Amino acid sequence: MRITGFGDYLIHFSPVGEERFYQAETMKISFTGAEANVCAALALWGHDVSFVTRLPSNPLSFRSIAFLKGLGINTSHIANGGTRMGLYFLEKGASVRSSQVIYDRHHSGFTEATPADFDIDAILSNTDWLYLTGITPALSPSLYDCTLALCQEAKKRGIAVALDVNYRPALSTPAEAGRVLRTLAPYLTCLIGNEEHLKSLLDFTVPYGEDEIESRLRAITDETRKRLDVPNIAVTVRRTPSASDAVIYASYSNGQDFAVSPVHRMHVVDRVGSGDAFSAGLLHAIGEGRSVAETVNFAAASNAIKHTVISDINFATVDEITRVMAQAYDVKR
Repeated sequence: MRITGFGDYLIHFSPVGEERFYQAETMKISFTGAEANVCAALALWGHDVSFVTRLPSNPLSFRSIAFLKGLGINTSHIANGGTRMGLYFLEKGASVRSSQVIYDRHHSGFTEATPADFDIDAILSNTDWLYLTGITPALSPSLYDCTLALCQEAKKRGIAVALDVNYRPALSTPAEAGRVLRTLAPYLTCLIGNEEHLKSLLDFTVPYGEDEIESRLRAITDETRKRLDVPNIAVTVRRTPSASDAVIYASYSNGQDFAVSPVHRMHVVDRVGSGDAFSAGLLHAIGEGRSVAETVNFAAASNAIKHTVISDINFATVDEITRVMAQAYDVKR
């Protein structure tokens, strides 16, 4: 399967170990971005992947591109421009202390990009899927224009488009994000969204409680489809008993069939990027032609195992994810 991701690409700074920002004298750097994380996992699983963003010409950008290339990702459509990359600072939480994130991405090469910076014809000339998130159109009006232009051209060419809602309150209000989602919906093949984000952005409620999992997620799927008319819808659920523990599950519907994954309970090593791991798992399973139940089970298992991986990227193999699906947790010898 050929996949193209379009989105921001940032430098990630984190204090070493579990130190706080107040304490940190040394920080580890890596590179991240929701769409880039999805592309990385899919490339590691053997797919033909391209990533598109806009970066300045400086040594940090060159290093970040080399990282993508090392994962087997095509970077030939990355545009050049701007003076800086966006920055992302993460303080890892533990137990009753939540993680903290600080962004410094304004006036970066990507946030100042316009449709004129990208060769849309070349970007979409050799791909089956276009992968996007709701983060990108919320970053600037011009990036909304870029996202819409890519969606419109993908639709003309018969290219499937997947979008993870990925709502960020710091970037837009629910009403604004809901409006953007409605304008992009006619071009989408697959929508991925957290249950609370979907209810908030599309302004609906469902009459089912926490223990009524299948009825609740089926109702959310049905209400989302009524409002957006997207054929494939995945709904994710996350509960956080503490910063060090998580409970996740999900549903997926292709318009005919509907399935809910098992519930996964994990001790958290690193939860950042786990939603991206779900999206990557979903696209991988769809590309393999798996059933609806197998697709959501693989995606949820990918989400679950990412919580055990120190990185924003899901450095887990397909075999390891399959073992999570089978609840095979013994030592692999």
